Amino acid sequence: MSRRPSWSPRRGSCASRALALCTWLALALGAAGAAHAQRVVTLTGDPWPPFAEGVLGQEATGGIAVELSRLIFAEIDGVDASFPLIPWKRALREVETGAMDGIVLLLKNPERERYMVFTEPLFSIATLVWYSRVHRPDGFEWNDLADLRAVRVGVTRGHHYSGPVGSAIDDGTLRVTAAPKAENLFAMLVGNRLDVALSNESVGYALTRRFPDHAIVPAERPTSIAVYHLGLSRKSGGAELVPRINEVLARLKRDGTVDRLLRRP
Repeated sequence: MSRRPSWSPRRGSCASRALALCTWLALALGAAGAAHAQRVVTLTGDPWPPFAEGVLGQEATGGIAVELSRLIFAEIDGVDASFPLIPWKRALREVETGAMDGIVLLLKNPERERYMVFTEPLFSIATLVWYSRVHRPDGFEWNDLADLRAVRVGVTRGHHYSGPVGSAIDDGTLRVTAAPKAENLFAMLVGNRLDVALSNESVGYALTRRFPDHAIVPAERPTSIAVYHLGLSRKSGGAELVPRINEVLARLKRDGTVDRLLRRP
């Protein structure tokens, strides 16, 4: 009769080795996952075609400013970006408190600089005076504030207007009617409840396509040239990304990416 081998593996020993191996693998995979974990930066704003498109309460689906920000953050290691769309005043408040990291597109002013750090300019766009040729068949041109004081002017509520016209709005020497969005202003032009409406060039031309029968057109002279930025929260820590954002933005300007986004129909 043959003898059994002098060595025999013990079930407990194998189980211990297997457990140790599984534990090691789990720790290694966890460490690798942590090393590749993306910090998610929340850049908010309200729906504002063609710059930010989508539905309130949901993630933005596109738009010039959203797509530009996606391109920027795609080149920043360890950081991803999300673009929740919420009402404008709430967006400013969330960034001020640090609940969100930034605003995807806005104008710089002293009040906002108190709680945000701004990137270099993303792009500049003219603010124009829009009117309906149906109701003003002779057209409309303006030379000074007196011309605007003689007509019913509409503005977007909560929007900061720059230049002398913006100052006149702020100090009350130019009386205006405020509406929640530029699309409301254009509907009021169509309904002859306003004579003119202030809106930037890109937004205005996007909105004219919604009212093709009413020939909404701009006066030749702009009220100002608006300079738009990304604004990052001082409180959330988003502001620490501004130098890296500026580096990528400069490269996208040099290679023509920003101009191509702005020219896209």
